[in-house]
Amino acid sequence: MSSIDAHSLGSDFSLRATTDALTLRTPTPSIMWSAMLSIMWGWSGGVRGFLHTPDSAIEDGLVAHHLELWRLPPSSSQITAWRDELVVIRSALSAAIVAEVRAAEEWSLVFEYELPLEGGRRPDVVVLTGSSMAVLEFKSCSVPSQADLDQVAAYARDLGDYHQESHHRVIRPILVATRAAPGFAAEVDGVTIASPEALTAYLLDVDEPGSIDLDAWLNAAYEPLPFLVDAARRIFLHEPLPHVRSALAAGIPETVELLGRLADDAAERSERVLAIVGGVPGAGKTLVGLRFVYERTVQHGRATLLSGNGPLVTVLQDALKSRVFVKDIHAFIRSHALNKAAKPPTEHVTVFDEAQR
Repeated sequence: MSSIDAHSLGSDFSLRATTDALTLRTPTPSIMWSAMLSIMWGWSGGVRGFLHTPDSAIEDGLVAHHLELWRLPPSSSQITAWRDELVVIRSALSAAIVAEVRAAEEWSLVFEYELPLEGGRRPDVVVLTGSSMAVLEFKSCSVPSQADLDQVAAYARDLGDYHQESHHRVIRPILVATRAAPGFAAEVDGVTIASPEALTAYLLDVDEPGSIDLDAWLNAAYEPLPFLVDAARRIFLHEPLPHVRSALAAGIPETVELLGRLADDAAERSERVLAIVGGVPGAGKTLVGLRFVYERTVQHGRATLLSGNGPLVTVLQDALKSRVFVKDIHAFIRSHALNKAAKPPTEHVTVFDEAQR
């Protein structure tokens, strides 16, 4: 081990930092978790390929993805729902090709795509329609609930806000009510509600000139839009965060400053530094992490706080009205460590809070 620095920061905090080129080196492929690497969607491909692929092959992909995600086989009701979706999608896309062959045959679709860093949240189907896209959620109902509408609207919003290849694109949330009267369609709170028979017309309507590269879209990075980062900064600076005390005492400013110096030194030397902040419960370790992440983001670009405490993550994300600074550590691991197609995280500073969880 090349160096260990121990710092006493008053009675509440202690900090240890170490750099070690051997232990901090990226693992070689031979020792990575190759058996645990996963794909983050159930099935994807072009429309022509989809229409020529047997239902059984697509269902096999969906089942395998469900097993990988939840470590449990899908229920019989889930399999029935997938089969019903396939019938509707095949009919809608076949009709779209008949109506507008040049446009529709260039489309792509993705089943059960996991939103980056969302811990398993996934829309039923995303159809890439030219340079735009439709986010489909299927519900076995004639009239959807408000929760159903909110669900598909949130999928569309989060793709546009946090998915790099979806930024600044037209994204239409469509709720397919499979028991609605034939031809039924409505617009409620920005969400299109359509019967299976009405779906084709809405897919054609959302189509825009251009194209989206399917592979690039599938493997796109988590990248919040700049205005979301700015908004989170302002909220952090001016709004009180629940359960996190804004203390200037107890060594918090000094700890954040020292962490900043360690990060600067590591950047200058192209090193990796592990810093461990210790303290009694309630000393303010979480606040140290949040302030450090905030200041690094303001001054140097992206940084993030990862926590294994799910309720704390939810509370802080809600208070900040953003998932820019605070993320769930399990979702982060799944998106970056267990996904063989994932790109490295863009953050140069990562804070682990309550990592024992």
